[in-house]
Amino acid sequence: IGTDRIVTLSDLDPGDAGIYELWMGRERLAEKEERDWIKRSRKIVKRYRDERPANGSTNHRFNILWSNVQTLIPTLYARTPKPDVQRRYLDQDDTGRYAAQILERALSYTLGAFEFDDVMEAVVEDRLLPGRGQCRVLYIPHYSDEPEPGKYPDDEDYDKAEAPDEDVASEGDEDDPRVPAWEEVEAVYVFWEDYREGPARSWREVPWVRFRAYMTRDQLVKRFGTKIGKSVNLDYVPQGVAESPERDKIPPDLFKKAEIFEFWDKSTREVVWIAPGTPDVVLDKLSDPLGLPDFFPC
Repeated sequence: IGTDRIVTLSDLDPGDAGIYELWMGRERLAEKEERDWIKRSRKIVKRYRDERPANGSTNHRFNILWSNVQTLIPTLYARTPKPDVQRRYLDQDDTGRYAAQILERALSYTLGAFEFDDVMEAVVEDRLLPGRGQCRVLYIPHYSDEPEPGKYPDDEDYDKAEAPDEDVASEGDEDDPRVPAWEEVEAVYVFWEDYREGPARSWREVPWVRFRAYMTRDQLVKRFGTKIGKSVNLDYVPQGVAESPERDKIPPDLFKKAEIFEFWDKSTREVVWIAPGTPDVVLDKLSDPLGLPDFFPC
């Protein structure tokens, strides 16, 4: 994006092309800021894994970095945290006391339901090696087949409505005619190279964050619908395959995949999904799907 012609968002091309240009431009600027750090971090991870060329002293070397990190991980994260929910003012209010007790038990159950310890141990390891440990919270509604009362008075209108897919995470749909049968949240680990944020001096100033995912054709169709899901280019090739002379003989994966970027823009409180390999197309855009006070799900 040329800085000589972009002053406001209205200067961008209208429609999906402008949104794609905006976010890919921001992505390139942020990648430039992190380029040297990513190179150093990859070297650190290789040393931690002891991925060094074999030599005559292989049987006598000791990986001090691995040993030190394994010692520090339980120091930084020793056990599953115990939820503690209290009333703000400790008034004599039985309703508030029972509500706090329900929330505390719900949190305790949730932490054990999705292996919270595994998530945090991976986060802590990333914090000690490349220096960035990241996880995010997903909101997962599980829908029933019944429409919301009064939403579609006539059964015919409900049948014509296009219902979204089941169990879609981190999303909301104001036009969804169905009522969630039950809802849950889940913390998931984010690989340190799959997360990026807009350049800033402090967390409060971070303008946007980006998560990366790799999706198969079936996953794309389920998440973004048949028309968009089938139009996305499956362009993902695992790192290192491109340099292999046997690339044509070694499939990169059992299923071809597409690289998907998910941008959370704090200034507009919108979430935008794009595929870098499919230019000028916005896969989806949602307005503040979680309604969190600080917007970001991480």
